[in-house]
Amino acid sequence: MYVATSKDISEFETGVGTWQPIQSITRKKEWLHKEYVQKTKLFPYECYYPFPASEELFQEEILYKWTFYENAEKTRFVITKHDQKETHYLHVVYPWSDFSSQEGLWETIGHAHRQLTAQTKEYTYIWMDLTKEEVQALPPNHPFELPSLWTLYGEAKGRFSAS
Repeated sequence: MYVATSKDISEFETGVGTWQPIQSITRKKEWLHKEYVQKTKLFPYECYYPFPASEELFQEEILYKWTFYENAEKTRFVITKHDQKETHYLHVVYPWSDFSSQEGLWETIGHAHRQLTAQTKEYTYIWMDLTKEEVQALPPNHPFELPSLWTLYGEAKGRFSAS
């Protein structure tokens, strides 16, 4: 994974509307089950801490704190959540690699970022965990800082292990 952080992603925003917030815990669980648990993907639970997805990882009290947004077609969702590791972060979780072609996604992230910055009253970074392929798909003059690649978990004989 690559940690991609930015102070401002407004250059990605095109002025279209934002996605709709998801209020239903049931709908949030459906998305997480479909895109993470069923596919046995790592889920970026906190900044620096991706864990193997499981139903137990997604407790209701946590899902109430995380903000989920869904596109108009109900084919994509994004999670935004506050994390603090010395600095405030808007931790963005988007399970697909097509972030550059999803109308309204960057507007939604930008909106959530402005809201969190107003709430913390301190500068807040945007944090996304990206794969090597996703980093390569970013436009040439993207606003993200990309420190070196890191691995918390890796495949070892069919099991996840710390690396």
